[in-house]
Amino acid sequence: MNDTTRSVADPETKLPAQLGHYELGEKIGQGGMAVVYRGMQSSLNRAVAIKVLPPQFATTPELLARFEREAAIVAKLNHSNIVQIIDRGRDGAVLYIVMEYVEGQNLETIIRTGKLSLPQMIDIACQICDGLAYAHSMGVIHRDLKPANILVDQRTGRAKIADFGIAALESTEVGLMTLTMDHSVIGTMNYMSPEQRRDSHGVTNQTDIFSFGVIFYEMLTGKLPVGHFKLPSMIRPDMPLGLDNIVKRCLAESAADRYADAGQIRDELQRMTTRRTAPLSFSPMGFLNKRQRGLALAGTGALALLLLAGSLLLAHHFRGQKPAVAESDVGSATGSGVGAATEPVVHSAADLQMQADYVRAQDLMTHEQWAKAITAFQDLIERNPKNPSAAEAQFAVATAFEQLQDDARSIEEYARLVRIYPDSPRMPDAVVKKCSLEFETGRQQHIFSGSTWTITLQNRLIAELQSLLDRKLSTPQAAAALLLMSEIMEKPDLGHKREAADVLIKLYELDPVGRGDVLYRAAELYADNGDDARAMETYIRFIKDFPDDPRTTKAQERLTHLQPKENP
Repeated sequence: MNDTTRSVADPETKLPAQLGHYELGEKIGQGGMAVVYRGMQSSLNRAVAIKVLPPQFATTPELLARFEREAAIVAKLNHSNIVQIIDRGRDGAVLYIVMEYVEGQNLETIIRTGKLSLPQMIDIACQICDGLAYAHSMGVIHRDLKPANILVDQRTGRAKIADFGIAALESTEVGLMTLTMDHSVIGTMNYMSPEQRRDSHGVTNQTDIFSFGVIFYEMLTGKLPVGHFKLPSMIRPDMPLGLDNIVKRCLAESAADRYADAGQIRDELQRMTTRRTAPLSFSPMGFLNKRQRGLALAGTGALALLLLAGSLLLAHHFRGQKPAVAESDVGSATGSGVGAATEPVVHSAADLQMQADYVRAQDLMTHEQWAKAITAFQDLIERNPKNPSAAEAQFAVATAFEQLQDDARSIEEYARLVRIYPDSPRMPDAVVKKCSLEFETGRQQHIFSGSTWTITLQNRLIAELQSLLDRKLSTPQAAAALLLMSEIMEKPDLGHKREAADVLIKLYELDPVGRGDVLYRAAELYADNGDDARAMETYIRFIKDFPDDPRTTKAQERLTHLQPKENP
């Protein structure tokens, strides 16, 4: 063993500066069973993560054999949503596992920031399900799935499940310790299924499904589903009904009542988000056609992403009232934990009738019966215009007209929502949609030709969007407004290229994940406007933040061109 050693969390523990072919760097994580270090594989000049396991594994033959067997199995897992195991080895009394290094944060840290948008939550959830479905198909159960074991690459947004299968290193043989240092059952209590709490050996794929349900609930609400927990919609009224149903099924007390396969969850989430909406683009609006722009903007609000899938949650439409959810619908989801039961609430007959009518109208939207849906929603509004559901119905009417490609009427209906329901959570979405349609209509009619009227329209739309941005908005709503504003600003009629670039920089600073297009476009606008200093600064920032983007080479060429020339 190398004589050069370093201290770890336990001052009595010493490690060599190099384990096998890997140089050991700083500690980047620590769990109950191991310490993780950043390392370097010098032969390939790449960063790796090295997990150092307890010395007990090297001194117990049975555990050592099981470690070798299980590590070999997990090393065969090759999926983009699972952290890849590269190597395993032993250096004296030190056992270690070498893994892919993910530059980013774990999901536990990201959830604590409270900055995840609903589309991002669903995207991460789908990726986790992809990784789980693959591992289960290979016969591997995680057993300790939790946010701390899910890493999100800051450059690509790729979610990767870590420690996959490591928890399976426990032994069923009498007298052998588990991997947890405190000799407790395997897993983390808050994320364990009821059957895992009873017997850590009698687990199935549905055990991981339960743990995923806890993670998804935590992403949606910021809380853990303890005892008779409230459904996501009861904590956040903007949550769609379909997500409640997914959470309840994942967290069913009986494993037989849960999803049979993680792929089913992924498929259900994807059906909800793609039935009437295209994948959200992180590109500036100028790179999208009219329908793509409309669909992308439809996803800026938490409910907008799922509105056309027919999954709006009724609690959102009756804000201020507790949904009429039976106690069994809430408390039976886990059947574990402690907490007081939620008191059932009974609505008036009129409220219940309106809820039922709203569901029927939503179903018409789901089946693309736009004209019938418009009539149904308009009837709801006329019967009870002051009900909190009326603003949602009005937004649905405007959206349905847009689907019928009656843009003039759609603009009118969005404007009506803004005018009549200025305090509705739907108002910001309606402003962006209205401005987008007006702008698109102007482009189609070729009115952007330098006329005074055209410039007046552009300035009015910019003013409306700026007024909206002065309010308190969610990150997706503010991002949509900034994106549209930048596009309007850079049109030749106004030619506000520098101002458009400034807006794109604001957007990037607000929501940087996956927005390489935004940063690169800002650099180009600065360059086109002759602002070489700002262009260079932004190109450098782009190269640093997105080193793997194929436009990096072009950005470097532009930097060379922009460098001030020395006088001969």
